[in-house]
Amino acid sequence: MMAVGNTFGAKEKVEEDRYIRAREQELARARAQATAAEMKQRELEQKSAELVAQKGAFMKEAADLLATTGDVVSEAGLANLADWKVGK
Repeated sequence: MMAVGNTFGAKEKVEEDRYIRAREQELARARAQATAAEMKQRELEQKSAELVAQKGAFMKEAADLLATTGDVVSEAGLANLADWKVGK
């Protein structure tokens, strides 16, 4: 009778271990996905900041160039030119 109890106990332990390993793998995958998503978000934010800086620099350069000849372009016009130049 003890052999049957030991067999069930061993099977139960194997099932618990299998469940724990599977759960740990799930959690590791979830952490890896979260880390990858966070890195992608940082890259997008950095690229966005770079594009905004480039656009601002171009708008200032274009406004200064136009000012030397006395020409004026609206902010919206400068923004459109910057989008075209920088590539939206």
